[in-house]
Amino acid sequence: MAQRGVWLLQGGRLLFSRLFPTVEKRAKFFAGEAYTPLPSNAAWCDAVIATHKSQTPAGKVAPCDEEHLPPVYVVAGVYSPVVIVEEGDILLVALPLVDSQDAKTSLMKNEGVSMALVLLEELSKFLPALLQGDKQALVEMHSYLSVACPFGTPLLEQRDAVFRTVNGRPPTKLLTEKQPAWKPVLFKGKQQVTLTIVETVSAVQYDKPDIPDICRVSGTVFCKAELEGIPQVSLVFTSKSATENWIKHPCVEASDANANSHKIRFLPSLDSFPLAHYKLDSKAATLPVRGFYQMKAVDGSSVKLLVQLKLHESISNNFEYCDVELPFPDQGRIADVQGQATVGTLSVHPSGKAVVWHIGPKFPGREMEVALPATITFQPSDGAPRSGDLFCTNQNQFARVSFKSIEGSMSGTTADPSSLVLFPNSKPKLQTNHFLVSEDYIIWNSLGQVRFTLSDATRP
Repeated sequence: MAQRGVWLLQGGRLLFSRLFPTVEKRAKFFAGEAYTPLPSNAAWCDAVIATHKSQTPAGKVAPCDEEHLPPVYVVAGVYSPVVIVEEGDILLVALPLVDSQDAKTSLMKNEGVSMALVLLEELSKFLPALLQGDKQALVEMHSYLSVACPFGTPLLEQRDAVFRTVNGRPPTKLLTEKQPAWKPVLFKGKQQVTLTIVETVSAVQYDKPDIPDICRVSGTVFCKAELEGIPQVSLVFTSKSATENWIKHPCVEASDANANSHKIRFLPSLDSFPLAHYKLDSKAATLPVRGFYQMKAVDGSSVKLLVQLKLHESISNNFEYCDVELPFPDQGRIADVQGQATVGTLSVHPSGKAVVWHIGPKFPGREMEVALPATITFQPSDGAPRSGDLFCTNQNQFARVSFKSIEGSMSGTTADPSSLVLFPNSKPKLQTNHFLVSEDYIIWNSLGQVRFTLSDATRP
């Protein structure tokens, strides 16, 4: 689970790097004659960027091996597994060490990959200060890695816990049991375990008989355990639909998976942390919001459109927000919007290039359907060269749906309250929250052309 190196890239520029020579010596020992040394920083940056561009959806090239799915990549054909996490225009990169034992293990079960994901997630917390030009952030990142990942082996990954240790805060009481490194400060008070299960859904709806719609769902279980002492926690997670690719936090000591249940035993930290990540089986994924979008030009300066949405009956009809954005990048600024939505309000995006439909907290009625017929008039184009996606022109347009459903879930994953067991024995309260959040949720205009990959069109 050791790491050969960690890098932060922005465009083609290296923002930060940390190599671990002791781990590199181990890599050379394990690989023998097959060992490939790390290239220069410049060559490594170029190889990482080229690999990331070619193996992401935007690049339209699917990974050649099911084992190497984002965020796990093969760089330059020889460096594997490389973990790449994208945060805006920043790439956070880690190269775990693969020994002879790890080589026989699936990457989804490789501890080095799991450790790298957690380590990069913690490093991402330094980005706001780093992007503001705070040079102290670089110093803090080096200090963090010196404590969290000494000699390349992650021991104490949570940033807050690291700086508690660095700042020398003592525990609240003397310990008789062995204290884990990730819990340098103990809790005292009313005991409670809070789980927040956030599922993220991305979808593309084509309304084409020869192209199936796409729906992908992933979930993260965040845990905040306010427990006295250093108890061992055992929980059973159940799912109504098939889930797969469960990746657990390094604090998980043991896990056992059956049909639609996962039993996890772990030593929690005091701060909130991602206990597990999972994916919903693509065959079980159902569109939470089914959409229909038609748009056609009336004349050179206006268009007519119709948007219809229907909420799936299994999804909680309680939203923190639910909006539909209708961009028109090839037109001039919007001059007038005439629409009569069945619910919600309309506004023009500050850019003047999109209409935003704010649906509100609920879909009304038993059918849970909403509609927006509208006519949009544009100002004459200023003739400036277009930027952005050149495919989206004339009737080749889409609607983007953004929502956050409170107590929403597509997999039905939850924790069984009766399964919560602590050792030593105690009876904490278990609170579970669910959220379903859209990521890239696209509905193409059925009267125009659409963009898709060949794998989407030929998929059974």
